[in-house]
Amino acid sequence: MENQAGKSASRDITVSADGIYGIADIGSLQVDQPKDLLASLTFAPGVELQKVEIEQDGQRKEINDPQHFTPDYPGECSFVFTVKVKSGDTAEVKTENLIIKPLDYQEVVIKNADMISEKYPWYNNLQQTTKDFIYPHLIASYAACNRSKQDDRVHIIM
Repeated sequence: MENQAGKSASRDITVSADGIYGIADIGSLQVDQPKDLLASLTFAPGVELQKVEIEQDGQRKEINDPQHFTPDYPGECSFVFTVKVKSGDTAEVKTENLIIKPLDYQEVVIKNADMISEKYPWYNNLQQTTKDFIYPHLIASYAACNRSKQDDRVHIIM
């Protein structure tokens, strides 16, 4: 901005990581696990936090409650802390290359279902030849019963 004499002055302000202490101690992050992003941070005198943003996949999104942040997506991310200094100027302090771990994988266990023996205990008392004969009919009837609204499936099968 120029004054009446045509002279102007400008200044740049740089907030270094010294304005925020503990930024390297954010710790590990995992999808669906809440994290307090501010727990390890201490701000230098005259430095005030304005907002916190997450940058992931080239997009920035503001974090409304950085004390209860829950990551939604795994992958690499950065956090951008926008701070205001005594003079009123703002600056950004950025953490980079943090990893958000995916959810723990739970392997699916597949078991063979024996619906006839479980649902119709009388079937277990039949002779093997009778079981061999009636089994396909029971399976077809069981499938048909699952599609019907009847309450007494055994009655329909018998």
